[in-house]
Amino acid sequence: MEYTAKAGDRWDTIAYRFLGDAKKTGLLVEKNPHLNVLEFSGGERIYIPDVIEEKPKEVETLPWL
Repeated sequence: MEYTAKAGDRWDTIAYRFLGDAKKTGLLVEKNPHLNVLEFSGGERIYIPDVIEEKPKEVETLPWL
């Protein structure tokens, strides 16, 4: 998916809006190496990756439990 930034947008606000977590900012920056800014002036095209939530690995129950 692509998003066109608005003036004042920041990586963390975009991550929160589209990925549900501002801590996923690094994922956005990694996928958009052509954008070397902290705050957008508006009009920049940002690639928003599809994020697949990883399920926690199942832990085998120990036989004595």
